[in-house]
Formats: sequence, C-alpha cells, structure tokens
Amino acid sequence: MNAHAFIPAWPATGAIDTVSPIVFVDRVPEPALIVERMTISSPSDERSTMIRADKPSSWFGRQATIALPVRLNDQSVRWRVLAVGVLRRSHEVTAAGRDDRHVMLVDEAADAAVVERGTIDRRDWARAGGALIASHAPRPAHRGRSVTLSCASLVSHDTEAPASAAQRWTARGGPWRVESTFTLIPAWDASLEGRHDATYDRALSAGFPVYANVYRRWALNEDAAFAGEPFDLAALFGEDAIEPLPLPFGDALTLDANGERRRPSVEVSTDGEMSWAAWPGDATLSRSRAAVTFEDATLPQAYLAAVKTGHASVRVTASLRSPLPVERHRWRGNPFAGTTAEERIDLTDSASFRRVDPGSVNHAPIRAGVLQADEADDTALLDAALLEAVERPMRLGGRATWVLAGVHPDLRIGDRLVCGDETGIVDRITHRFDRATTILDTIV
Repeated sequence: MNAHAFIPAWPATGAIDTVSPIVFVDRVPEPALIVERMTISSPSDERSTMIRADKPSSWFGRQATIALPVRLNDQSVRWRVLAVGVLRRSHEVTAAGRDDRHVMLVDEAADAAVVERGTIDRRDWARAGGALIASHAPRPAHRGRSVTLSCASLVSHDTEAPASAAQRWTARGGPWRVESTFTLIPAWDASLEGRHDATYDRALSAGFPVYANVYRRWALNEDAAFAGEPFDLAALFGEDAIEPLPLPFGDALTLDANGERRRPSVEVSTDGEMSWAAWPGDATLSRSRAAVTFEDATLPQAYLAAVKTGHASVRVTASLRSPLPVERHRWRGNPFAGTTAEERIDLTDSASFRRVDPGSVNHAPIRAGVLQADEADDTALLDAALLEAVERPMRLGGRATWVLAGVHPDLRIGDRLVCGDETGIVDRITHRFDRATTILDTIV
C-alpha cells in the first residue's frame, strides 16, 4: 500500500468517484470488512469508523488500517490513509440488543487538550519503511480554509438555534490496585543498633519500649518518611501525578486453591537475598502505611545475626491501591465557540482496574497458567460510555447540518463553508460510504 500524507492534485472541493475504503488487517486487504461510515470530530481529529462484518468477534483486537483509493487529476490512483487503530466491539445497541453485525475502529488521535490552546489538529499519514507515521498540523481554530461548495451537491441544510462551546467529558472508574513483591527498608533509628541481643528481647529487656522498632519494623518508604529514596508509586501505577504518600498493603490479587485472594505474605532473607523464606513468627502489617513489624518476643537468632551485619532483607507480596481514579477523556462541541464546564460520568462502582505487576513473584506462574489472579481492566467500559455521550445528537443552537451528495474526503475540520448565502465552520464530518453522502456539522 502506498500511503501519501498530501495529494496536491486532489480537487479542493470535489467529490470522489470511488467511495469504498479498504480495510487492511495485518497489511492484508480484507473484503469481508465493509466500511459504512466514518466520523471525524474536532478538535483533535478523532476518527470513529463503523465496519460491517459477518463475524465481528473474530476481528476484535486486530490492528487495522483504513485507506481510500483516490483518482488524481492525472488519472493515477493513490491510497489515502483515513484511520489506524484496533478493531473492537461496536458500542451501538440495536432493537434486538447488542450490535452483532459491526466492528468498530476508534483512532483517538494524540492530544485532545489542543482545544485548551485554542487550536485544532489535522493529521495525515506517510509511510516510512514498513510503518505508517502520523503527522500533526495544529493550527489556530479561527484560521480555517474558505471552501466554496457547489450548491448543486447540497442535498439539505438544517439550522438549529444557541452556539455550542467545546466541552470535555470525563469517565471516571475506580483506581488501579496492583500486586507486586515489595522489598522493604529498615524503619528504625539506626543510632539504637549494635546493642547486646538481649536489648531487643521483649521478655528480657527492661528498656524494650525504647528499642521496640529496632530490627523489627520494615517499610516500603512510599511516603518518603524514612531515609533513602522513596518508593516510586508513579511508576507502579503508571501515573506521573502521584506524589509520595502513605498507602497500606492490601491482599494480593493472586488466588488461592479456594479462589480467594491470598493474604499478604512476608518473607525474609538472611543470606543477602540468595534465598527467601516465610517469616516464621508473628508479623503485623501497618494500617496506615506499607510497613511490617515483627512482634515475636524473641527474634530468631539467625535473623538477628544477619540483620546486625546487614545481610537481612524483608519483602512483602501484596497489593497497593492507587490514590487516583482511572479517567478517560473526550471532547464534544467546538473550540470555535469557546469552552464550557466539564461533564463527568461516574463509573467508580462498575469500572475496575486490577493487575499483577511483573515485579510480583507470582507474575510468571500467572502468565504461564499455573496460578490464577483476580485481574480486571475496564478501560473499554469507560471508552464506550464516553462514545455514547459524545455521539449523542446535539440539540444546540447556532448550528447547522449540511448533507452533501457524494463523499468529500478533502474537507477538513475548521473549514469555512460557503454555498450561496449559507456559511458555516465545520466541526464534525461524517462520511456515509454506504449511502454516498457526506454530513457536516457546523457552527453558524
């Protein structure tokens, strides 16, 4: 496939005579996948495509490219890439229930925040070696092209009345809970080390309260409360906005033989982490931070000798819960009319996010199918809720809908349309390939 980012010989406002895009899956054209419609939305040039398929579920999760063969003025044909993404279940609901005739491809673009900078984005693709490279051309929202349409191609023009500002929609789910095996650091006053062994024996030491934490309390240091580098919560949860703060350990996500989540496990090494064994005595997990305290009256001699010489280590296999919810964002409306208050969809009770990190000792057995884990990723649920919200018909004023005969892939978001006395700024384009029409939502 020869993908071009720009086709200079393309007529500026003409409809094309070939109206059937081709779906390439793993670089192979698939005639069983028929593109019915594609919607392009401002400000980030997001593209949502509905594709008819006989067995939709067989295509879920496959990487696809949608390209349109275009005949140029010199009668040569070039391929124009329209969208790149992963095929997924259709979010539409039919009278009979869930749509079982279509798959969906959503190309989310890169930066929906361009509306906050007063710009809109236009994307194109070019081939570099064996890969398609997307290029971005952000520009001020008020500087679109002026496009004069042939009024003969205008099938209908409906105007509504107030103008709609751009609005960010946020779907919020629950926070990530992540299982890992966490290596802890000493969480006691180092100046109290090095005394006689009896000093650290609850039964033998009269001054034990002073030394109660020495050699006994270990912490993750996720809140930077102790000396040394704090544990990187941002890396664990994949969220840069998370700052150091105390988080208590929770149950692991790995399941036991009864299908229940395993309790946190505390292990100790006395040979410089060459080998590990479960702590043989009593260990108490803190309820306020990721920490453990050994409660035995007398610490095991082998452990005490190792910890005094710096050869002891402690690790806990458990889970931590992110302080931030998982959120997905989309924009609806148009930057030409400004911005308005954000709308939120609360799915915290239904959208769950749990995973076992590669740092867990259970990760490899789980991936090999030896162990089972209670994992979940409801990103698709958040995306479906947002799609339903932003695709919902907008009964707003200061808007008009233009329906043109033919498919016009040369039209862009932000174009200023002129047809006789009618004008409008394009903020959404729907190509109906199945009906050979183009629907333009505009700001009047």
